Amino acid sequence: MFTGIVEELGEVVGKEDLTDAARFVIRGPLVTTDAGPLGQPWLTVLIDYYSRLIVGLCLGFEPPSYGVLMEALRQAILPKTDLQRRYPQVRGTWPCYGLPETLVCDRGADLISKDLEAAAFQLGIELDFAPPRTPHFKGTVEAFFG
Repeated sequence: MFTGIVEELGEVVGKEDLTDAARFVIRGPLVTTDAGPLGQPWLTVLIDYYSRLIVGLCLGFEPPSYGVLMEALRQAILPKTDLQRRYPQVRGTWPCYGLPETLVCDRGADLISKDLEAAAFQLGIELDFAPPRTPHFKGTVEAFFG
């Protein structure tokens, strides 16, 4: 379970909380400017297993990497207190933050790196790797992307 807070949702009791991580290319035309193409956008998300809330994300043009995953994890860990100040058109709050106990990962190169292993160890996060070619082991995040 996130050791931070999930406000307004009440207490979740029962199973061990997990956070699923996944990254996907956003299909469609390349994003271009007058200077030329920027590239294909990628979305990396971290989803809390029980609340099904997106607790962290990174949207950008950099393909999956340790840095992209760390940005999504940083966003998951920190409170989202400045969300409405930065984006006044957003209504409501994003009431979740904290350290995940477990991060469920596939076997992408960015997720089996020694850097991620070291960061997880320092933060006290357990890494749980799904077997190869078993997307149903990460059903929460896979269902999000359809």
